[in-house]
Amino acid sequence: MFAENMLKSILPLLFLIPLMSPAQESSGGHFPNNTIYISSLGQPENVLAINYERRLLTFKSISTFASIGAGHSIPDRYNGKAKWYEFPAGLSFVTGKRNHHFEFAAGYGVVKYYNRNIQRHNESVIKITGGYRLQRPNEKGISLRVALGPAFSSYWDGDYRASRTSASVSAGLGYAF
Repeated sequence: MFAENMLKSILPLLFLIPLMSPAQESSGGHFPNNTIYISSLGQPENVLAINYERRLLTFKSISTFASIGAGHSIPDRYNGKAKWYEFPAGLSFVTGKRNHHFEFAAGYGVVKYYNRNIQRHNESVIKITGGYRLQRPNEKGISLRVALGPAFSSYWDGDYRASRTSASVSAGLGYAF
């Protein structure tokens, strides 16, 4: 519980500092500094989200990115009775040659339920994913991505803290600039 509260208070600060600073560059090709993308997250969230991604550092063939976003539920959980917002933040590492890249990402999200039909009000989600990214280095333009990995969530369910683990599938379409 202490670690989760500490993570909730420190993680947003870690993302604000790099987003305000210029990206560092190494010699050679690199990705554009910014990407805005729309993603559709499958289980466990069923969320349509818009995200902003900032390149933090490129060293040789590995680029590091930080991202923040906001999403809303696609109401099919609990027979369409549940509605919620999700606010994800994460770090990703991208490596590869030319247009084809492997992406490893870890993120934390807060899910806020606002429907009275569901007892729980907040949910914390930690995701670790690996996936494919199609994006041209050194050029502005379209970015496509798909990812798969585990998602670990915890929430208050009545009088006790519950948790679950499930598969997280996502696909995204964005514009890098």
